[in-house]
Amino acid sequence: MNAENVTLTSLVVNISSVRVHRTGALDLTGEWITLNDTPRTLDIFQLNSVTQLSSRSLPEGTINVVRIDVASATANGSVSLIVPPGHLQAEPSAQVIGGMTTSIVVMPHVVCTGNGKFLLTPELTASSTTSND
Repeated sequence: MNAENVTLTSLVVNISSVRVHRTGALDLTGEWITLNDTPRTLDIFQLNSVTQLSSRSLPEGTINVVRIDVASATANGSVSLIVPPGHLQAEPSAQVIGGMTTSIVVMPHVVCTGNGKFLLTPELTASSTTSND
């Protein structure tokens, strides 16, 4: 199989948990907080809008890491993707402010490594917004 000529039509990711690392007020404390540990399967190519992986109230501070633990990932129904550390991660530096909603949007990256192998890179692209919603 010539990987350079493969068109990805599906990207199914089996997510086992979503966690964030939060630094507290004045960066004096830090902790991992599980947002969701219910296994979930998503075909990223079938999403036509932003899909919410979790929602939870958190104390004020900065979310400096978002980590999505991935049990497995498959492209085109049969091509297993390598997920090197078993998770995807982003560093959004998102501010959590009392009475406000902070949204973090993450985007995965797939890289062809040659010989028909694909890698779901561990680093996600992230952006964050804070609103009065």
